[in-house]
Amino acid sequence: MNKIYFILLLILFTGHPIFAQDNPVLIEKSMFNKQNEIKLADMDGWIFHKGNDPSWSASNIDLNDWKEFKPTQLSSEMEDNKGKVECWFRLKFELDDSFKDEQIYLARQLWAATDIFIDGKLVASFGNTSEDGFKEYNPRNNLPQPLQLEPGHEYVLAMHIVNFEHPLMLRELRLKPKNLQSILNLSDSDLFKTRSENIKWSY
Repeated sequence: MNKIYFILLLILFTGHPIFAQDNPVLIEKSMFNKQNEIKLADMDGWIFHKGNDPSWSASNIDLNDWKEFKPTQLSSEMEDNKGKVECWFRLKFELDDSFKDEQIYLARQLWAATDIFIDGKLVASFGNTSEDGFKEYNPRNNLPQPLQLEPGHEYVLAMHIVNFEHPLMLRELRLKPKNLQSILNLSDSDLFKTRSENIKWSY
């Protein structure tokens, strides 16, 4: 049977999307913008699963029920009858050699509560995603979180997001995709120093 026909039949009968997870996204220093950030949320390579299962943070899991979907594609249409949106994203990535001897940081904007895992290990929490202790994240006057990453190594980043689209709270999933790009960024030491100085002078 022709290989193309076989793939089409597989999609039709399984109902599962087929996506490329074998090749990690290669991140280069040339991707830094003028604000010394690399915006990850709108990159190709993200996969998505609605709901919550703590095991989804692990490096190797069954991905049959996951689909290609970027964090910038989040919308308030996903909220439940309480206004809650909860989901996971995963991205396989690798830093190129230009990051040798470079300290990398994880930067967050927006108010959605988020837990970030790399290779199954919790590396940063922004707010509180737990059901009984939910707390949104205030990005103001908060510094980027340092990451210990090596060039040439494949990493799996897993991101757990919880947000409430309540009329009395910031309904940020109603923002345009361009604004949602800031939900997760990589930054460098220059940005860390700049924000440190800004926080110092804000008091």
